[in-house]
Amino acid sequence: MVEGDRLAFVQAISRLVVALREPEPDGVLLRTYFAALHDVEIEFLLAAADRLIGHAQWFPKTSEWRAEAARVEKERVEAQRELLRKLPAPLCLECLDSGWREDASAPVKVLKAFQRNREGTVEAVSVAPGRAPVRRCECQKLRRLELLGRLPSPASYRDAAAPSLGNDELSPDEAASLKTLIERRTGLAIVPRGMPQSWAAKMARRADRDDDHEAEVSNG
Repeated sequence: MVEGDRLAFVQAISRLVVALREPEPDGVLLRTYFAALHDVEIEFLLAAADRLIGHAQWFPKTSEWRAEAARVEKERVEAQRELLRKLPAPLCLECLDSGWREDASAPVKVLKAFQRNREGTVEAVSVAPGRAPVRRCECQKLRRLELLGRLPSPASYRDAAAPSLGNDELSPDEAASLKTLIERRTGLAIVPRGMPQSWAAKMARRADRDDDHEAEVSNG
């Protein structure tokens, strides 16, 4: 939470007080609860408060409110992952919605290993890493905002597809319409399934980038 969330937080406590028939909270309780839960997003706390109103028998401790908020977050994360798997195409072509992308700017670390040569002497050799370094993809900031409800859910992208198509590929016109919608709402370059040469173009760009990175490493 941030200071601007204090009013919404106090209102949530007031709803809990009324629903659970507790005495009016004083300033000490309000400040204590706000300080104890300041590291939890207000959206999760408000959703947790609504749940506690429905099933709690006593006014929740800060630990109980935190635990309920964590359950809300976990459920939203799982629902978002399931939804992303059902979309007609990845929202992010850089990480394919995995949340991780190759970091071509990161230095490639050469591993050291030891082996015994024909003369029986142990010598050190250089071994190239099995995969390129990775980092968190920038799209995860958007996914987090969607999780909190500050941006539209990816469900709106799925629902933009024509229902008559079912699980078939989008037509070119429908793919173009969906592409425009997603790019406008996320700022990402999206190419839905059905767009000609989309994956070929993507793989070509990635191959060119990898070649340039390998050339830089070799020259360095």
